[in-house]
Amino acid sequence: MTISTKQLLHFLPIEEGVRNAILSQYDAMTPSQQWEVSKTCKLMYRELFKSAIDVELQKAIDPQNENAILSNDLYQEIEKKVHQDFMGKIERSEQVTGLDEVRQKLQSYMKAP
Repeated sequence: MTISTKQLLHFLPIEEGVRNAILSQYDAMTPSQQWEVSKTCKLMYRELFKSAIDVELQKAIDPQNENAILSNDLYQEIEKKVHQDFMGKIERSEQVTGLDEVRQKLQSYMKAP
């Protein structure tokens, strides 16, 4: 699944006002500006992804975790789990965003004379 910049903007932990400002202006931005936004979002995503993997690795190797199953493929398993989790969250945020857009359009129709 290819993730668009707009999808990343909805997914990443960005202050809502900043997110909305960028999203509202994104299509009118120059290609250079869009590239900068995209690059920044990808860097943020990578850091968030790495952090999530680190957290899961720490949980897996915690000596207090009696259910820990250490294997040669532990890192790959965790990476796959985090990737699936992120993809699910991106899909859900996209669905919620779609519903919000429909709701806003309906509200604007109701306000129109």
